[in-house]
Amino acid sequence: MIGRLLKFAAMLAFGTSSGVLAQQPPPAPPPPPPQPSTYNQRHPNADFTREYESRMRFNFQDKPTAAQLEARVVADCILKRAKGKAGELLGGTAEDPNFEKLQKGMSGKYSACNREGAAGLPMVALNTALVEQMLRSENRGFAARITPPDVNAAKAFYNSADGVTMDSLGRCLAVYSPGMVQGVLGTPAGSPNETKALEALYAQTPECGVRKSPAGIPANEQRNAVANGLYYWTHRG
Repeated sequence: MIGRLLKFAAMLAFGTSSGVLAQQPPPAPPPPPPQPSTYNQRHPNADFTREYESRMRFNFQDKPTAAQLEARVVADCILKRAKGKAGELLGGTAEDPNFEKLQKGMSGKYSACNREGAAGLPMVALNTALVEQMLRSENRGFAARITPPDVNAAKAFYNSADGVTMDSLGRCLAVYSPGMVQGVLGTPAGSPNETKALEALYAQTPECGVRKSPAGIPANEQRNAVANGLYYWTHRG
């Protein structure tokens, strides 16, 4: 009797009336392998953005701004489609202070260059990137300081009927200190190195009469002015 009770208890313990161990549920199948991400396809600027965020996280002092990174990508797109005529789009000058030609191009012929990440991109940043890319593609080097062979022609290039404007000042700086302007354009926008390069440019170009960074003029507008100045001076007809 005791033996039968023990056998019955064992059956209950194993959850079966036949004395056979209950079957365990089969293991869950392994998860499917991860699929390649389509993030970069949907967001072609992802690598630029991650690099920017990484540089911000580690507080690198030469980090470019997100606007500068986006502007470079859009500028490259424009240059590929413009076939040597991108210079016709440039603005921020006395003739086109509000970048109307560039805005018109971006809403028309070059609308394919608009990007999700570039929404709200300042026209001054795009204009500067466009000039910088064109100058860089020419692979030209300039002396830090020069005396133009025709001073009268130089003055006619940068003098303005409105007096000293940021546009005229940028042109003057490009005439007398083209290599130093190149030095400014070689720094990341908004960086301490850009500030130092601009300060040196003003201080070492006495011909232009402005020895310090103009008060109240944002650095991006100063950068754009000297970039425009160098482009127009080196491409004058």
